[in-house]
Amino acid sequence: FSVWLADFLEQAPVSAAIIATACAAPLGLELLARVALPSVPAGVLTLLPAFFFVGLLALAVSALLALAERELRRLTAQLLHIAGAAAALAVVTFGGAAIAAAVGLVVATAASAMLALCTVESIERRFETRDCVDLIGLAYQTPLLAALLAAGLLGLTGIPLVGAGTALWLLAAELGSGPAFAAAALPPSWQLILENAVVSAAAVGSIGVATAMRRLLLPAVRRTRRDLERVTAG
Repeated sequence: FSVWLADFLEQAPVSAAIIATACAAPLGLELLARVALPSVPAGVLTLLPAFFFVGLLALAVSALLALAERELRRLTAQLLHIAGAAAALAVVTFGGAAIAAAVGLVVATAASAMLALCTVESIERRFETRDCVDLIGLAYQTPLLAALLAAGLLGLTGIPLVGAGTALWLLAAELGSGPAFAAAALPPSWQLILENAVVSAAAVGSIGVATAMRRLLLPAVRRTRRDLERVTAG
């Protein structure tokens, strides 16, 4: 998931990207929760440390990539990956409250991702770029698009009471309530590590979004590539 999602969102048409984020991810989580885990609970418990390690690694990598990402679709992909990794960690803990929070997180991120992707598509059609640096001054040229983009991206962050933020914090709080830790004989420190990892990844991803939006809100207006070509041709 972490390997192909950013490249897919960067190259796919917006309709396909929305289907992948708003339909495939929730259905995949539902399939995992209802079919795969009850079918092989003993195997899941045996592999639980490996699942947790991969989840921690995914959270760390995606958060660091989101921190420095300039391309808007790829930034959206990294934020989706943070939410997806957190939801998967919640599911494999076998906690009812954690799974409920994971479902809410997936639904909220899907809605926010749809708004962000549709807005990015509109921005690209008008300015022929998705690079934040090339879009400096967007808020002064098209305030509506900037506001919609901010709403979509902020909805993907871990800010409480904004988009998926509430579900993400509820998920982090419920990670330790599942019976999987005791069944797999894992020490309590694992719960603390997972909770801190989810919160830290959400915080770093939020900083990445804030950095991107700061560039779009800068007062200096740069000419887009299309405008430069028109000036050169003239």
